[in-house]
Amino acid sequence: MILGDSTAHLTFEVILSESTNTIDVLYRTMSGSSRVNGTNATTGIQQGTGGPATQRSYNTSSVYSGTKYRWTPTGGLDGVCSSGSCVGTGVLRFTLGWSATADLDLHVVTPCGTQVYFGNPAPGGSCAGVLDRDDTYGIGPENVFWTSAATVGSYTVCAVPWSIYSAPTSFSLGAYVNNTLAGGGFATGAYYSSGPTTVCARYSTYYVGTFYYAGPSGSYWYW
Repeated sequence: MILGDSTAHLTFEVILSESTNTIDVLYRTMSGSSRVNGTNATTGIQQGTGGPATQRSYNTSSVYSGTKYRWTPTGGLDGVCSSGSCVGTGVLRFTLGWSATADLDLHVVTPCGTQVYFGNPAPGGSCAGVLDRDDTYGIGPENVFWTSAATVGSYTVCAVPWSIYSAPTSFSLGAYVNNTLAGGGFATGAYYSSGPTTVCARYSTYYVGTFYYAGPSGSYWYW
């Protein structure tokens, strides 16, 4: 319960991964009072006592039953998701954002055939890639990124509307090479209903496009 509020019930879990250094915060039950959603709280992450900190929200409703956040370091605190923004960066990055409170999921199929998404956020292997955040109740963004090396070839990209809470929900999806928007700009679209699936392929319903990564320059989208 919250101090001084016996009606509030909170069940949550923090998972520390020594192999990836990620921190997952999972909120299972947040009920009984409006305060449990963060209206009188600060959410974030801090390095030690009095060390560098990154704030996600302050006195704002930002956590609900089923909400989950992943904090992913890419060196120090520069890879932390905070204030609705993920900052995992590298030589190649795909970023998905949307217009209204919803659960959209970014899926990227690498040239090796591995799919990076909420169910496989850091597959490893020769094509690797990391999903740095699964936003289940917000407006994103979600990023899939490669910090130091990405395989040259075609990346199939999908934006799946797992749950649409207030239709219509428009989205934009950009591909960045060395942190610069590449391929001619953003791919955009809109969803009017949910379509929960983990399938991402060239002819699947929520296919956005294919991005050909040619290395440091010359990359482009095709459909």
